[in-house]
Amino acid sequence: MLKINDKYSIGTDALNVILYENKLVTGEGKGSHFTKAENIGTYRQTEIGYFATVKAALHFLIEYEVKATGFNDLRTINDKLEELHNLITTLPINNATVGH
Repeated sequence: MLKINDKYSIGTDALNVILYENKLVTGEGKGSHFTKAENIGTYRQTEIGYFATVKAALHFLIEYEVKATGFNDLRTINDKLEELHNLITTLPINNATVGH
């Protein structure tokens, strides 16, 4: 699995590129009564999408994050797009091995 940043990772199975959201296990909120004490404070990955290519997964991530801004104003959207552009251009895609 390749870490994109603290919030997202990317991996594969036999057929797909998978985009994951990394979530901190807190033991609070929905489903918390199922949380094991030893897992609190660790991270788990939740699949948020399956894609044919890494490029498609990264394009989806841009849309996903921009939509999460709530489209409140153009400055917020522009700032988010710049942040994601900078993140993606610094990923070691050419030298990375993506696997699970």
